[in-house]
Amino acid sequence: MTQAGRPAVAGAPAINLPVFGAIVLALYASGLAGPVINVLSILVLLSRVLQSLVHVSHVQTDAFVAVRFGLLCVQLISFAALIGFVVRHAMQP
Repeated sequence: MTQAGRPAVAGAPAINLPVFGAIVLALYASGLAGPVINVLSILVLLSRVLQSLVHVSHVQTDAFVAVRFGLLCVQLISFAALIGFVVRHAMQP
């Protein structure tokens, strides 16, 4: 259980890292590169590191959980954008 009495998900911090790896592999395989892809990839990594730091460095009050959720949202939005680039590239004739 977490400190707030809510159940914790085992292994939750590493759940999205394999997803990011698959997206990077798809970007590499499709030959996609560029400044937007670089910025989105850096956003994913930076927000992941910050999310982990917030998680381990503070007592998890509702405010810190909200910060962690915001950082997770940055990752998910970046994932969606990167996946969109791959799909759009794959759909081109």
